[in-house]
Amino acid sequence: MQQCLLEAFFYKYALHLDLINNYSLYINVIIIVISSIS
Repeated sequence: MQQCLLEAFFYKYALHLDLINNYSLYINVIIIVISSIS
């Protein structure tokens, strides 16, 4: 269930960000989420 929430979270970000132009920001979001899981 938590993974579904994370997928929805990333999908929402993908809709609001141009991931090509904001690639470093996207990487930072991934790092934050991974570090909060572990």
